Order: sequence, then C-alpha cells, then structure tokens
Amino acid sequence: MQPATQRRTAAARAKLAGGPRPRIESTPRVLIAGMPKHDLAFIVYEGSHESTRVSWEDAERMIIGRRRDADLRVKEPTMSSRHAELVALDDGVHVRDLNSLNGTYVNGSRVADALLKPGDRIQIGRATILVTRAGNLSGPFEAPKPLPSAPTPPPTSVADLVGSGGETLRVSLEDLRGRHDAPPLEEDSRILLLRDLSESLAPTDRKSQVFEQVRRVFEQAFPDARIFILRPAADGDWADDRRDDCPSLTVAAEAARSRSAVLSTSMPQDERFASADSVRISGIQTAIAAPASCDGTVEAVIYVDRLGLPAFSKRDLHLLGIAANHVSAVLENAARIRQLEQAQAQLAELNRELEARVEARTAEVRRQAEEIGRLAEAKDELLGIAAHDIRGPLTVIQGTTELLQLRLDDLDGDTLRSSLALIHAEAKSLGRLLSELLDAKAIESGKLRVAKRPIGARELLDGALPAARLAARHKGIELVVEAPDDLGINADPRRLRQAITNLVLNAIKFSEPGTAIRLEARPAADGGAAITVADQGVGIPEDELDRLFDPYEQGRAGKRLGGGSGLGLMIAKRLVELHGGRLAVSSQVGAGTRFVLSLPG
Repeated sequence: MQPATQRRTAAARAKLAGGPRPRIESTPRVLIAGMPKHDLAFIVYEGSHESTRVSWEDAERMIIGRRRDADLRVKEPTMSSRHAELVALDDGVHVRDLNSLNGTYVNGSRVADALLKPGDRIQIGRATILVTRAGNLSGPFEAPKPLPSAPTPPPTSVADLVGSGGETLRVSLEDLRGRHDAPPLEEDSRILLLRDLSESLAPTDRKSQVFEQVRRVFEQAFPDARIFILRPAADGDWADDRRDDCPSLTVAAEAARSRSAVLSTSMPQDERFASADSVRISGIQTAIAAPASCDGTVEAVIYVDRLGLPAFSKRDLHLLGIAANHVSAVLENAARIRQLEQAQAQLAELNRELEARVEARTAEVRRQAEEIGRLAEAKDELLGIAAHDIRGPLTVIQGTTELLQLRLDDLDGDTLRSSLALIHAEAKSLGRLLSELLDAKAIESGKLRVAKRPIGARELLDGALPAARLAARHKGIELVVEAPDDLGINADPRRLRQAITNLVLNAIKFSEPGTAIRLEARPAADGGAAITVADQGVGIPEDELDRLFDPYEQGRAGKRLGGGSGLGLMIAKRLVELHGGRLAVSSQVGAGTRFVLSLPG
C-alpha cells in the first residue's frame, strides 16, 4: 500500500472509531447537465475521486461512466466506462444500466431501467447523481466538457458551478453535498466502511453470520446509535433476538413494505411514525432502515436509530441502502450457490441411479441372454429326446406289424390281441407326445383358448384317470381319489383334465412301486376349488423348483427323469392359468411332491 493510501485509510479508521477527522486531499467536484425540455437537470456529485465522465451520444441520450484509467489518480473498480445512460423517451427520462458489474441504483434499489423524477438519487460506483427540476437551475445546459487530468479548483460559489455568466443556483451547495443536521461520514470513511463490510461478508454464506457482520460494521460506523437486525418473527412482526430493547417496528414495517430505505429525521414530528408506541415510550428521535431481500422475500430490515440528536442525514440513509443492497446481493449469491450445489448433488444422485439402472439392465440383458442360451440348449436336447421317444414307439409299431405280416397265419388269438394292444398303446404314446408339442407351440403363441362350463369335481377327476390307470397298474402304484359329490367347478373339462393327467403321469414317473398317489378336490375359502395331486416319490431338490415349469426343462435332465418331452408340467401350469387359477408346488427330497391347483369360483 502506498504511503498516501495508508494515511487516508488510517485517518478513515480513526474517524470510524471516533478519532480525529481525516484529511480530504481534494475537494469534491460537482458537474451539472440537463434536459431542459423535459424539465429535468442532473447534478453529478463524484466526491474526491474525480473519476466520472459524462458524454452526450445525441440530444436525448447521455452516457455516464468511468474516465480512462490513464486519467485517474486512483483506479475506480466499481464503475465501468459505459456504466449507465440517461435517455429521453415519450414518458420521461429513464436511467438504464449498461450491463455493469456493480449495478446502477436508484434510491438504494438496484435497477435495470427506471423512470426518473425530481428528488431521485442515482448511485453509479462512487458517484451520486441528484435529479432535480430544470427550473430550479438556470440554463442553458450543455454537455460537460472533458474532465482535465489535474484536479480542478474547488467551486467557491453557485455561479462557479454553473459558469461565469450563470445565474443564481437555487439549490445550495450544501444540499448538493447531501448535508443535513448531522455531520455525515466523510467520503473516505464511507468507502472504507463499505469495503470492510464487503470483505467481512465475502467468506460466509450463512444468514446469521451475514447479519452479525452487518451489525458489527454499523456499530463501528454509528457508535452512538442503536443497531437492530430485524428478522420476521413467528407472530408476523419483526424482532432482533440479540436485543431486548424496542425499535420502531413501524419504520421497519414501512421499509419492508416499500422495499426501499426509510429515513425519519425527527420521529416525534413525522406524521408517519409519531403515533407509534416506540416513539412515545422509548423516545426515539431519528431512525433509518433498509430491507435486505433474497429472491423477492425480505429476509431482514437493517434498522438504526438514536434516542437523541444529531439526526441521521440522507447520506447516512444512502450508505445504509447501499449496505442493504450489498447484503441482498450476498444472500442471493449464497442462494444461487446453494441451488447450484443442490443441483449438482441431484445430478450426482441421478448419475448414480442411472449407473445403477444401466448396471442392472446390463445384468438383466446378460441374464436373459444366458437364459436364452440355456433354453436353446435345452430345446436342442429336447428335440433329441423327442426324436428318441418318437422313434421308440415307431420301432415297436413297425416291428410288431412286420411280425404280424410274416406269421399272421401261425398266431393264435391271444398273441394277435396282445400284439394289437401293444401297437395301440405305442400309437397312443406317440400321439400324446405329438399333442404335447403342438399344445406347447399353441400356448407359447397365445393361440390356445379354453371354453369353460360347470362340471362336477368327481366327474372331472374320474375323466382324467383312464389314461393314467394303466401306467399306475403296470408300476404297482395305487391311485386314491377323494372329491365331494356336490362340489362344482367352472372349467373347460378337456383342458383341465389334460392338466390333471399330466400331473398324475408325472407323479407316477417318480413314484416307487407300492406307493400311492392321492387326488383330492375340496372347496376353497374364496368360493372356488382346490385340487391336490400328491405322491410319495423321490421328491425334487429345492434349487430345481423355480425351473420346474420352464419349457424344455425336462430336456436338460431327461435321462434322470426317465424320458419324456418335459412339456407336461409347463402345459399343466399354463392351462391352469388360462382358467384364471394358479398351480403351486412343494416338495421334499425322499418324501414326495405335492401340486395344488387353485381355481376361481
């Protein structure tokens, strides 16, 4: 830091602490420009930094911005070269922000485009523009001349402000400088205070820390005043949980309602607030307040008052407004950062979910591919078994018929009948195998239909047994049937008998001689019926139960299971499901297997 800057900073800090008044090294400059036909004049007060440039684009447009850096003694970082413009439109003169970094403020509120009226105060960087009526000043007004690089001598009279030939300026120089009853903070002190506020707020985005930093800075700036950070309370009022004394809630409510800074230089005489209890009871004499907002919601009101003199000035109000705007910007930036962090967290979570879904889908596709491969392999094996099972009956039929042709005249009646019975049995076995293949194809293509009608349970079971009785008798297995005579079932008799027959033949295949297979029908609690086929056979391992009804599963273990297409159980399950029912299985190795057909009423 340069020595001159160090001296100014030390002096400003001393002023904030109540020490000696800092020395101002140059006199504040006032520039005047106007648009008389709109009855407006603009008084540009740029303080001691002499960095403001005013230029005319045309008769109705004036550009305000920073002078060239080469012309400045101290660089002005808060103002751009084309910071804002004053432009005359049909409804009056507007101020427009020209995409500046630090913004353009009117009466303490940041604006992009605002219609101006007499009494407005525009803040651009460290320059203040007062709007007044052109009739208050003598003209004509011309575009300001380019500012010299060296400091201009301080104006000593109103005539010096307007020009040597100008008339009396009816707004005093003291008013132009914003003086009021109380001596304001000096320019360097105000800049230092705002810089301290900016630096203290930079590291934090927590609201409580932001407001406490604001309280600390303003306690240093106004050591003889009361500082309140008023937050919305549960009862709808405003409160500061760090203080027990009472502020003027009426002033705070007005600042929050109007969304702008509020000043009362004499509360007892101010008709807006004189009747408030806080004024009559607490003796508040002067107060300033400004709202700090985030996303359109007033988060707090920064409130400062005194119980005595001196009164707050418009410059004090302006300082508070700038601070409140800065706090609002910090809160909104923090909100944007939180929103960005939340969005990033949500995106990361979505990415994780997407990755999990992709992995799950990839695993499912891999599993399906493996299943398709397994089924293809099983189907190939099934075709081999089916070919074998077809060849067997055909061989028997062919051999028997050839024998009959050769020895027909030599055979007695019993031998002839036995041979014909054998041919008939093998033909039926072959027909049953072909039927299973055709039914499986019809089921897989969705073309198989059922035609339901009422039928008695006993009649249904008796009709399913003839095809199985011969196989059971040949293997020495007893078939036991239990069914109430009055139990009725709504079903397609042929297709449901086919399902039951397949289950009984499967039970016979895995049962040992001398055991029994029980068929039982009983009413169900839901008004339907349950049919049970239970055997005392070898049982099924638990890890094979899930695949028991898969098509072609028999093809993978055909030799162990004793032959067959392996389609019988799959067909039985699909036929039961076509009736709106369910086929369940339970088994224990060495103790037998139990199938239960649950049918709706």
